[in-house]
This record gives sequence, structure tokens and C-alpha cells, in this order.
Amino acid sequence: MRITLWESFRAVFYTPFYVSIALDRFGMHGLELDFDAVPPGMDVCDALRSGTADVAWGGPMRLMKDFDQRPADRPRSEDTVGFCEVVARDPFFLVGKERRDFQLSDLLDLRLASVSEVPTPWLCLQHDLRCAGIDPERIDRVKDLTMSESVAALAAGSVDVIQIFQPAVEQLVAGGNAIIWYAAADRGPTSYTTFFATRQWLSENQSAARSLVRGIQDGLDWLHRHEASETAALVASYFPDIDQQILSAAIDRYRRLEIWATTPIMSAAGFNRQAEGLHSGGFIRRIPQMTDCIDVSIAQAALGDYRASATG
Repeated sequence: MRITLWESFRAVFYTPFYVSIALDRFGMHGLELDFDAVPPGMDVCDALRSGTADVAWGGPMRLMKDFDQRPADRPRSEDTVGFCEVVARDPFFLVGKERRDFQLSDLLDLRLASVSEVPTPWLCLQHDLRCAGIDPERIDRVKDLTMSESVAALAAGSVDVIQIFQPAVEQLVAGGNAIIWYAAADRGPTSYTTFFATRQWLSENQSAARSLVRGIQDGLDWLHRHEASETAALVASYFPDIDQQILSAAIDRYRRLEIWATTPIMSAAGFNRQAEGLHSGGFIRRIPQMTDCIDVSIAQAALGDYRASATG
């Protein structure tokens, strides 16, 4: 079966998807992919409803926002739902210039440049602060710098700490220009990336959805069994501007932080942690039930098929 699959943007923390594509694991399960990026300015949930794309991957925050803004007259079949978790922990970091025994309360005395390109990293961090008894509004926060501009601001001394992801973290560390103060993955499960589609598409294409899940499970199994250097070599063509040693170090750190799921079944703990952060930060008006945004039955069935074929 041929399907159109969109990625939200290119990022190292999406490595398991590129592993599965590079190894043709989706093809091995009967799928042909028309693979592309979400066009700039297009709402991916609307694109799925229109049939412009069949499946996308990205953050459950998109699904929660889509549900939060759901018109009363929209048929349930047009709701977008996630069905295969891949990135199960937060891939962002806080990085500073000097070594310190960092605590979140230190941010009260520092100038922070938070991520501006997407909302989720700050929404998750501000909830960490709330859980630690700290009012996020008390943080001296620069909100409008891109991550590359934040790196330059840290070097110039105009900010004290920056929120970034890979490979910028490894590039700074390798150059001796910064030290990791905080890995957001250490907070525990936070559902960060899933496949998603409309309920109607999933109802009509159960076999294809299960094949996507089995293809990702193959990729995750491969990634967890092989050295980071092998993974970096496999996916290097997706990151032509990143030095391969830096890419390998980034993948290794992510794997040690356990950001990548071992199975594609999203955990309630991870979903709820993400939802709580979006809600406390004002991104959504209410915390949804997991079943409003996620259908775990597809991954459960696909995993059952996968295990049966492995043992049979």
C-alpha cells in the first residue's frame, strides 16, 4: 500500500524514523512511502482531514490543541489521534558556560533564553518550575531568539543559560564552550512524538497503520542494539551539515537518556505529563483524557503481530 507520510521538521531526536526508512523497514511490512516535510504554514491536522497527507509524525501537543479547539459540529471521524509513540522523553537541555551544581531554582538569578521556534520545550520547562514551587513569571527569560541566536548570545554573555537540543549541545560541549546543566529527559516519561492520523483514516486503513508501527518497532530494535556510531553512519544523509562524530555523540547521549521508546505503546504517565505542562502554561484550556487524543489499540495489536512473527 502506498501512503503519504509527513515529518514536522528535521531533527536528531527523530532518528528512529530515519533508521526505519533507511533500512526499508516500512517496505518490508508492505508499505510504499511518499515521504515529505509539512509545507511551511500548513496546519498538519487540517492537511490530514483534507486527505493531503495520510499520516504525520510530531508532538502530541498538536493533537491536544486540535482537540481543545474542536468545533462542536466536527464529526468524531475527523478528529486526529496518535497511535505510535517514538520519542518518549523530552529531548531538550539547559546549557550554561560555567560548571555548577545546577538546581532549577538557580534560574531565578540567571537570564534564560528559551526556545522560540516551537512552544513545547518551554511549556514543559515552565511546568517543571511550577512543580518545584517556582513561579515561571519570575524568570528573566528571553523569548524571541532562535536556538542558533541563543548559542551566540551565550558566547557573548548576554544570557547565562540557553534551552537547546541536539546537535547544538554536542557542538558546544565538544568545543569546550558550554556545560550541560539540565537534561529535561531526566524528569521521566513525557510523550514527545507519535504517528498520528484521522480516526477515519485509521478505521479504513488498519493494516497500513499496523505496518507503520511494526516498521518503527524494527527501527527502534535496531537502534537499541547497535552502537551510536553505526546509527550515525546509517542516518548521516538526513543530516548532511552535521559532523558525523558530533551526530554520533548526540545519538549516544539521547539513547543513554532513554528518550526513545522501546515499544510504540504510549504510556499514560507520559501523556499526562505533557498535557499538564500544556495546560499549566495556558496552551490548552483543559486537560484531555488520553483516549481523546491517543488510540493505543493499534500499537498493541501491531506489537502482538510483531512478537508472534518473531517467535513463529
